[in-house]
Amino acid sequence: MLIRFMNYNLAYAICYVIGIVVSYWFNLKFVFKESGSVLKFALYPLVYLIHYVVGAAVLNVFVSTLGGAKEYGPVVVVIVTLPVTYILSRVVLTRNGSTEDARQRS
Repeated sequence: MLIRFMNYNLAYAICYVIGIVVSYWFNLKFVFKESGSVLKFALYPLVYLIHYVVGAAVLNVFVSTLGGAKEYGPVVVVIVTLPVTYILSRVVLTRNGSTEDARQRS
């Protein structure tokens, strides 16, 4: 919807930031059942920066080095980055990097 009112690059950037904020909130409240903080909020975008770098590296290795089909590259990226993103989110959003406390509270 934003693309109707502004440049597509700016619309994409705004939506990407909104997506990170929404992801932060859902992971905090529903996945890890933790309370938020300014530090957690400030660190959380690093999860997505690392996610992007790892995804780009995996895609490059899969297609260029291993000779995998570029059509399957995104699937491989999701398979690899999903657990990486979960672990990084857990480290940033939980007190001790584990979900043990969250399981005990539910």
